[in-house]
Amino acid sequence: MMDDDLDRILAGESDVQPSGGFPQNVMAAVRREAAIPPPIEFPWRRALPGMVAAGVGLLALIGFSVVAAMSMDVSLPQPGAGRSHARLGLFAWSALGCLVSWAAVRAATTLSERR
Repeated sequence: MMDDDLDRILAGESDVQPSGGFPQNVMAAVRREAAIPPPIEFPWRRALPGMVAAGVGLLALIGFSVVAAMSMDVSLPQPGAGRSHARLGLFAWSALGCLVSWAAVRAATTLSERR
């Protein structure tokens, strides 16, 4: 297409008029949107104490963990002294952790499937 053809097409184009009732429909939609009440704001004043408590708890957990780690006895165990009991305790705690995690996931999926 040449520039002359494009100019001829654009020059011969008539004015575009909206269809009947278009301005009324637009104004009705604007009025409907204006009549909708504003969204409810987040209750920051009620949530702030819980957020502060969670932050303080997290800081306390970190602090207690650091104090506990610094006071741990890091001496090496004697060969053969209580190794089987330590492994059994580690296995029991690991199994308990897996069981609790599985139960939490199972409960969450069961509750989310209910309607």
